[in-house]
Amino acid sequence: MTDQSRNTKGYSSPFISQSAPSMALILERIDNLTELTATKRRDLKSAIRSFCKLIGKHPADVVANINWLQVRIRRVAPAAHNISKKRLANIKSDVIKALTLTGCSRDRADWLRTPSPAWHALLDRISDKHDLWKLTQLAQYCSALEVEPIAITDDNVLGLVKTLEDETFTNKPDQVAVNAAKTWNKLLTQIGGWPDIKLSRPPPSGNLGRFL
Repeated sequence: MTDQSRNTKGYSSPFISQSAPSMALILERIDNLTELTATKRRDLKSAIRSFCKLIGKHPADVVANINWLQVRIRRVAPAAHNISKKRLANIKSDVIKALTLTGCSRDRADWLRTPSPAWHALLDRISDKHDLWKLTQLAQYCSALEVEPIAITDDNVLGLVKTLEDETFTNKPDQVAVNAAKTWNKLLTQIGGWPDIKLSRPPPSGNLGRFL
């Protein structure tokens, strides 16, 4: 079951669909699970708050999607937060239970931002699924900034790196941006009518400061 309730404050992440429910909404909905004991409702809410604290985000800015949770929690190092692996596993288990009981989605597509119509039309012209994947996050990022394909610049590629770093969602954010720029330039030579803009390869992430 896919929950389409909006996060009323809006997500800061350009990669998350604004129609996806937030953990703040789930905290409210848990109170309506009257079939659960008060203790169980308290435990589920505590697990959600603990998870949000572990990733350094407010519940209103954390998407309530099981796929997103499973991807994101793998990047949490228990020792860095002075908790055991068992404690982290218990938090994950209770959060998944809370999301399941409140009807949240397990599908990846339900938390991802849909690119703008212009970006969607451009991506539809890509036949190779690997090339498509390499450009998708750039398309999502630019869509969130209302930057259409014909207006893309090197600054947008640099901004993608910085955003991916801030979200700590990707192991090699600079490589994601490099792949996007390389793929964009390759398709410029292969697909007729592709926006006539050549993107520069971004510098290593450690050197981004002087470029941003």
